[in-house]
Order: sequence, then C-alpha cells, then structure tokens
Amino acid sequence: MPAEGSPAVHNGKTHCMGIVIIVLVLVVIVAVVAMAVTRKRNRDMDNRRIEADSQRQLADVAAVDAERLKAEADEQAAHARAEALAAQQQQLSAQEAQDKVDDLDARADEIDPDQGSDAAPDA
Repeated sequence: MPAEGSPAVHNGKTHCMGIVIIVLVLVVIVAVVAMAVTRKRNRDMDNRRIEADSQRQLADVAAVDAERLKAEADEQAAHARAEALAAQQQQLSAQEAQDKVDDLDARADEIDPDQGSDAAPDA
C-alpha cells in the first residue's frame, strides 16, 4: 500500500475531485437548461394569453358590429312593414273613394230624368 503522501494516493484524490467537479458542472448545466426551458414555456404561455386576449377583443368588436347590423336590419324591416301597411291603407282609401264615386254616379243616373229607358221624348 502506498504511503499517504505518495504520488499514487495524490492522483486518486485528484481523480475523485475531478469526477466531483464534472458532476457538479453537469448538475449546474442541467439546472440552467431546465430554467431556460421553463422560462421559454412561460414566455410562450404569456404570448398565447396575449394572443387569446387580442382575439377576444376582436370577437367583442365583431359582436358589437353584428348586433348593430342586426338592429339596423330590424329597423329597416319594421319601416318596410309600416310602409307596406300605409300603402295598403291608401289602396283601401282609394277603393272606398272610388266606390263612393260609383255610388254617387249611380244615384245621379237614377235621379236624372234624361237618363234611363223611362224617359219620354218631348213632343
């Protein structure tokens, strides 16, 4: 067995210390890589959250526009229905007026002594 101060014992301790240093360096590298991966994952998630928020805002704006367009269409349809009813009322009023004219003409023909088959020629 070599003595404690001999070069063979000293090389064994140095070799052991080299392995410990390599292991520690590897542990530090793994920890740094793990931290970098975690940071990247967190950054990616934050970017996705920002993108999702942006999409929600666009959807909200589109929903407001769609609601406004629907309200305008409903208003236009109601206006068209009102105009159709007004036109129908005008047609009924015009028909009623024409019926009254026809009745007055018929009454005038009944009263007029010169109209009809019963009229006698003046001799």
